[in-house]
Order: sequence, then structure tokens, then C-alpha cells
Amino acid sequence: MSGRQIRSMRDTNCRRGSGRQVCALPPDRRPARAGTVRMAVARTTRESAFTLIEVMIVVAIVAVLAAIALPSYVAYLVRANRSQAQQFMSALASREEQVMMDLRSYVAVGANADFPNTPTAASPGLAIVVPDEVKDLYTFTVTTAAGPPPSYLIKGAPASNKMQANDHTLYLSSAGQKWREYGGVDGVYDPGSGDIDWNSR
Repeated sequence: MSGRQIRSMRDTNCRRGSGRQVCALPPDRRPARAGTVRMAVARTTRESAFTLIEVMIVVAIVAVLAAIALPSYVAYLVRANRSQAQQFMSALASREEQVMMDLRSYVAVGANADFPNTPTAASPGLAIVVPDEVKDLYTFTVTTAAGPPPSYLIKGAPASNKMQANDHTLYLSSAGQKWREYGGVDGVYDPGSGDIDWNSR
């Protein structure tokens, strides 16, 4: 028997007996038994199940964090939009004082679209554009009274079905009063009825 045949018999676990050669595959070459396959499949299934549970836990954590963070973020946006509206209304007050010096009277403005017009236009304005950040969130108007003394009242009413819808109406008077309307007579500053000064919160 040659050396190659001997190595082949060793590799295949062969033995001679009763005049014939009996060979068996080594363990690493034998086909996997059905039980072994089932165990491997079960182990893979368990590993997949653990992975799914981990994903569900992560999703739940993200949902909880979103539920906590989202209301705070929305409240922050509402405050930021309100601040933009207040700044615009303060700019309107400055324009009204300039118009009083030039025309000896204040100018009433009836709609957002009229503000870019001049004070002497058919639909008077204050030659100022409503900022893009708030033009769809608030409706701004200016009403005037001849007096004496003459006066004006600037109003910023939150638009319905918008982010600011549940916020309160803003007012700025020629007397320098700035408040958010919470109760009492509309357009009349009354802290006793719950009206809040802009600077308080």
C-alpha cells in the first residue's frame, strides 16, 4: 500500500477487516444530524427574538423622550412667535408716533395687507411689512380715536387653526400699555381681570 493510500485511509477513517475495507467520514466531514440543525435554527430564532426586543425597547424610549420634549419645544416656538409679534407691534407704535408728527393724527390700519401702504393711501398703512415669521400667525390691526387726546390701539390677534391659536391676544396702546388679554373688557388693560403685562412672562 502506497503512502498516498495510507493518508487517504487516515483522512477518511478507513480500516481493513474480513477482507474488505470499511471507511467512515471524519467528524468534521459528516453531514449534520437533524437534531443539530433544529438546535441551530432555535438558537438563531432566539437571537433574532432578542434583537427584536431590543429594537422595541429603543422605540419605547424614543417615544417617551418625544412625549416629554415635544410639548416643551412647541411652547418654545409659541413664545418665540409671540416675541416676534411684540417686536413688530413696537415698531408699529414708533411709526404711529412719526405719523402724528407729520400729519397731526394717527392712522388706522385694517389688515395685514395694508401695512406696507403709505399713511395717505386709500387703504392707509404705515409703510412697513408684516414679518414673514408672524404674518400667517397673527392678524394685526390699528384702531384710532380722535380724542382729545388722540390715541391708538394696536392689536395682534392669533390666527385660528395655527400654532398660536391658543395664545392670547396682544395689545399695545398709545399710553404705553402692553398686555396679553386674559379677561375683562376686550382692549382695556385690566390686571384685576387677569390681563398680563408683556414683561411679566
